[in-house]
Amino acid sequence: MNSTFLSRFALISLSSLILSACGGGGGSGGSGSSSSATDPVACLSQEFNRYLPLTEDTSINYDFNTTSGVVSCDVTLTDENGTDIYSIAYEFGAQPLTLYVSSTPSSITLYGIDGPIDIDIPTVGTRELDQIRFDEPVVLLNDGPAITNEEVSGTGKLGTANITLVLEYNKNETDTTYADNGVFGEGDLPARISELDLSIESVRYSGITFNLAAALHTQLTMAEGIGLVRHQHTAEGVTFNITSNISSVSGLPIPLWRDYVSPNAPSVVGNSYFTIDGTTVTDSDYSLVNAADISATGWLTIEADNAGIFQIITEYDAVLDTLTLPYSVQVIFENLSSGEQVSTSVTVND
Repeated sequence: MNSTFLSRFALISLSSLILSACGGGGGSGGSGSSSSATDPVACLSQEFNRYLPLTEDTSINYDFNTTSGVVSCDVTLTDENGTDIYSIAYEFGAQPLTLYVSSTPSSITLYGIDGPIDIDIPTVGTRELDQIRFDEPVVLLNDGPAITNEEVSGTGKLGTANITLVLEYNKNETDTTYADNGVFGEGDLPARISELDLSIESVRYSGITFNLAAALHTQLTMAEGIGLVRHQHTAEGVTFNITSNISSVSGLPIPLWRDYVSPNAPSVVGNSYFTIDGTTVTDSDYSLVNAADISATGWLTIEADNAGIFQIITEYDAVLDTLTLPYSVQVIFENLSSGEQVSTSVTVND
């Protein structure tokens, strides 16, 4: 099962931007999760993008407004599109937002947004946009070249009225280092920034096409094995500028760190044991999914101790001298009862 936006929130920034650029409204948006005409399928894949692992009933929590992104499988959209699509529900004060995203080994894509979102339509006035669904998903990350002036159409709901939308977006990716913020973890993290510019070009409402101008910019910083650790977004023409950093995780293993000085084994920083919400991860509850990949590093081993608690063991290997630090190794555990997988990382700093 796919695993953790934020937060996983590579996506919250996008929806927040849309909301703020257009004014923001109160109320509750539609979830897009009504029953399918055929027997629906759940999110069953065991593969996800290392920069945005997603697991149901987990969240990444942020220091802005105590925001959290709670992850669920959207069965209807998953069934309709033939790929696992998760909803990530946020609450900004009294403003709910839900994002619909897919995380696969090759890409991270956005399928839709639920508001409510206020938009100003010329000669019509302010209307509440409760739902946006893209006809083709918007690419947030695909380890590929920049995307420029990509047009995408979509549908939405203004109250009970169906509308069509025309949008344009640009996407660019760069590697970066997420610096230790003194709140989460014990060191830096290698990360990927996805920069996304999205413009709503026009809305067709009541049989008439209205041209709009809402320019949005977002930077999503995603750490390997963890997900969205930082989001920044602004909107042209609107007083809106927000930066939010990861503060904790819920339902997910806490990452671990080590410091390295050649030619020694990486030295202990913080804990040596994996924990989820304060409880140690044990072999009676979890199995280690990618043990072979971890051992193949030559310097890292993860195994259960005599009490069955998963711990990390490091030793010197010459490959350590060739790594660009910080360097992360993804760690994936699978719950023996539910079959759900949860992702975290071990990171070496200099």
